[in-house]
Amino acid sequence: MRQSPEAIKGFVSAYIFQLGLVELQDQITNGTLDGNEAVTRERMLRGWIDAKVRGLDIDAAPALSANSLHQAAADLAQRAIRVLRAR
Repeated sequence: MRQSPEAIKGFVSAYIFQLGLVELQDQITNGTLDGNEAVTRERMLRGWIDAKVRGLDIDAAPALSANSLHQAAADLAQRAIRVLRAR
């Protein structure tokens, strides 16, 4: 069964956002981030993810392989973590 591109993008977005929340929680626990800054970064992360996921070129492919989806999600997740750690 083929999933719609929007459903796939929604899944990838939610997955990466959850990973980002784990990273933010880790930073709070380690004392490198306070709660107010975490809220700011969470909002920034949501916008960043939405922009990046919108740019995923999955609409053109007749069938998206699970491996391709996994790789795209993993790449974006790594970039999101780098963004959160850099601020």
